Amino acid sequence: MPSAEDLALAIAVAYEDLLGTQHAAEALDQEGPTSDRLKFLKRVREGGLLPAAFDDFDTVQWMEALIDTLTASEVSGSSRRLHEMPGLSDASMLGRASDRRGILLSSGHAPSEWWFQVHVQAWAGAEIGKPVSEMSNDPRYSNMQERTCDFALEIAVGKTQLIECKRVHPHPLYQRESLDLEAIAVKVYDKLVDDALPQLARAAQLVGGECLLHVIADVTEYGPSWQCKEEDSLISPVILGISAFQIGEIVDQIKSLCGEQLAALDVLTICWRNILKFADTPIALLERSIEICEKRVGNYLSYDGWTVECYPSPTEAIREIRVSRAARDISWIKATWYALQDRLVSYGPEESAAGQA
Repeated sequence: MPSAEDLALAIAVAYEDLLGTQHAAEALDQEGPTSDRLKFLKRVREGGLLPAAFDDFDTVQWMEALIDTLTASEVSGSSRRLHEMPGLSDASMLGRASDRRGILLSSGHAPSEWWFQVHVQAWAGAEIGKPVSEMSNDPRYSNMQERTCDFALEIAVGKTQLIECKRVHPHPLYQRESLDLEAIAVKVYDKLVDDALPQLARAAQLVGGECLLHVIADVTEYGPSWQCKEEDSLISPVILGISAFQIGEIVDQIKSLCGEQLAALDVLTICWRNILKFADTPIALLERSIEICEKRVGNYLSYDGWTVECYPSPTEAIREIRVSRAARDISWIKATWYALQDRLVSYGPEESAAGQA
């Protein structure tokens, strides 16, 4: 099985395909989200940092690097295992090279927004069984004068599912120690009114026929800076990020504030990420989702998120990596962890039934 160094090298090579070898090398001397990730990968592949020694920042970098690269590999048409990849098969499926560089080497939220869109693009291609391009890169819509939505998926004869991806970010002064439900609902409202609904309307006019309007919004960045930690992390996982209960409260706020906007949509999917750690080792990243659907829309493609599981062996090597096009249940991941550690069943001395000699 691959080591952490092998995986870090494969991810770094994928970044070279996205940025260009020279730009990727220069990014190591720059600042920004992509530069931070490349520096982190360099530390791992040079053997200076093992998963068991990751702090929370390292854990997020590691798991997000895995999910980002695996979905980019899916979009590029690669069928190989990650650690066997000499690079992405066809990086052009991920947009123009100059556009990719401009986004990934920028500061702020642009890189995370782009990666979230790649996740949805990989899911969409797998769902319909063929590669999916952004509308802006699709020759059928090359005469667009204004920004439309991200993807147009033909889900039936004469029926198109239009998808717009949004990653919702807090104000820089937002206090992460407590979750401001109203602030999230207001930001989702702004995204729907200012961007998503106008873009979907333009796309529907361009595509024609029956169109299903779908917005997928990620609220991960509003997650607290602290973690929900169980008493014994050897038995229960440490969970980083917003809880499912809090998401339910966020959905209630959105329904209360965005009634008119939800009526104009067919489906709104809210996404968030959780990272699970067992015994202080990162095990899984879950990109989870919940739908708000206020009307009967018939059949459509439902975004169920992603799961990346990365299980170590006792010798620190990566024993197994699993990727799922859905958010796995936490209890399922817990059971897998126990099984791979040979701790799912406990053994004791032989016992005799009552009354027997």
